[in-house]
Amino acid sequence: MSLNGNGKNGGSTQKSGKRNMPPDARKKQTGVHNSGRNQGGGKPSQPVIAHAPYNFVPFSRYIQTVERDTLPPHDIIDPTLKSGEIHLTMRAETPVFVSDGDKEKPAFFRTPGGTAAIPGSTVRGMTRANMKILGFGVMRPGEDLLDSSIFYRRVGNPGSDPMTSHYKTVLRIKSERVAGVGPNARAAYITTPEQVKAGYLCNEGGKYCIYPTAGGVYYPVSRGKLREWGFALRPTSIEPAACQVKNGRLIKACPAGRGKNIPGMTPGGALIVTGTPVGKPNSLCVFPRMDRSKHPVTLDRDCVLAYRRDYEGRVNSLKADTKGNKYDPDFWALPEKGKSKPVFYCQYNGRLYFGMSRFLRIGHKYSVADGLPQEHKQAAASGALDLTDAILGYTAEDSSYRSRVSFGDLLLLGEVPAGKEVRKILANPKASWYTGYVSDGKTYSHDGFSLRGCKQYWIKPADTRTEGEKSNVASVMRPLPAGCEFRGVIRFRNLREEELGLLLWALELREGCFQTVGMGKPFGFGSMKLTIDSVLEFDPEPLYAAVAAQPPRPTPQEAYRSYIRTYREKLGSHEAELEDFFHMKKKTNLHGEQTSYMTLEDYRGARKFPTIRELREPRQKDP
Repeated sequence: MSLNGNGKNGGSTQKSGKRNMPPDARKKQTGVHNSGRNQGGGKPSQPVIAHAPYNFVPFSRYIQTVERDTLPPHDIIDPTLKSGEIHLTMRAETPVFVSDGDKEKPAFFRTPGGTAAIPGSTVRGMTRANMKILGFGVMRPGEDLLDSSIFYRRVGNPGSDPMTSHYKTVLRIKSERVAGVGPNARAAYITTPEQVKAGYLCNEGGKYCIYPTAGGVYYPVSRGKLREWGFALRPTSIEPAACQVKNGRLIKACPAGRGKNIPGMTPGGALIVTGTPVGKPNSLCVFPRMDRSKHPVTLDRDCVLAYRRDYEGRVNSLKADTKGNKYDPDFWALPEKGKSKPVFYCQYNGRLYFGMSRFLRIGHKYSVADGLPQEHKQAAASGALDLTDAILGYTAEDSSYRSRVSFGDLLLLGEVPAGKEVRKILANPKASWYTGYVSDGKTYSHDGFSLRGCKQYWIKPADTRTEGEKSNVASVMRPLPAGCEFRGVIRFRNLREEELGLLLWALELREGCFQTVGMGKPFGFGSMKLTIDSVLEFDPEPLYAAVAAQPPRPTPQEAYRSYIRTYREKLGSHEAELEDFFHMKKKTNLHGEQTSYMTLEDYRGARKFPTIRELREPRQKDP
């Protein structure tokens, strides 16, 4: 789950270090399902039924654990356990693209020998995700779930919902009625975040801290007054300034170069021009000079890394707003060594929020992992080991264990030419869309909220339409066509029958099910039919004999499937909990618009996101 956001006018946190990201929406999209929308315009007549390219398999409260002292050692091959090879083929049902990592001219991944392949690491990640669900594993915050606070802004939103209440409390927002001037003037309300301060974010030898401004204040200034004083007012810009302050009031400010010879002007200040909030003009604020006599606020390492990671992941989307205004993405970047920049910041309950707007994004009352079932929280806190980590290895603070399974690259059979170039906006799903990620219409600020579960993409035909070349946020894919095949080997060592059964089940799944790999899953790319060609088991005795080792013996299909049955028998009635998972692994019968991203307008109106069960059960009753 992708969870933070350092967006336009965004903020950060000292405690969680994560930032908000906007919903996974397309600015323009055809064929959007508008169930419940008032087609005549205006507000919807009823809530929009939400839809997405994915849905969630609910977390099980049943967890299978393994005692660490029962794990077999790696320095022998135990004759009572299973060791050998799984030979498999993956056939592309839709175009597939596994990138080589080149950001400028991405191509399909190739081995050092030049053969196109699906990397073993990709196969491992796919298998591990399946094993966590089929193996009823522990969802660990920070490992299986990106634990963070989701950031948001609630400016001008009416009501007393938990998000608005929390936002107003953290920023200590005060609205004051101001009488108008003149006989026909109307009264207005001035809204002020009283808890928000002004300071300078400094990079001192690679460590970050915030020094307050002189007096700890900033001065909102009108556009007309700043133009009169000679400022250029470029969007998302910081301009050095000189200030004249008297009795706590800004008398005058001007560009730093002009203020050198003006009596009473103090250099070292700055004008900050923010991005354009929705429906509002830029915020314009003058900062007085930095006050180094005050003790700075120190940013911890996690906070800095999270800010940088989020900024780098969103640099393209920061280049322009929905109105097409051109922005400099460096405006949101952290300062380089020895440099500083003006920022707004706020401290609340041990957290630090900072950003480029005085109405900061702040974290919800709870972090994402607080929505896990209590059984998973307790198991993770106790360090319980599940089947997946016992098989594929783990690293903990006090111990570690190497994987008993090795995944080789799956090599392309024959030389298949790459398909035509496809450009897609591959926005990652964002947990900030709480309507989709949180159950029962709650948010991350509700007491006792619950996460929906593990995200899975719908198996559907690929949408090979390409975005216009002018789209500067689209990703380039050069997929191999449907029908191409990849073949490789997975080696296993010292597995119990039920462990081997779980591994084989995670690969083969059920009849009619498909795996997904590579980029473009939201658009139907990367659906793969996996076939187990053979399972070869080693006979340990000849391996230690003085004579030449015997080749591994093939395991008949019925025999290796008996291992799957052995594992499934252990599940008993719990296997019924997996129906949603297998439903997501089959080709969906839903209409195209029901498995696509919504428009931004639909995101704002969406109130109901159907569960997998709600979508599958009516269809399963059909003749």
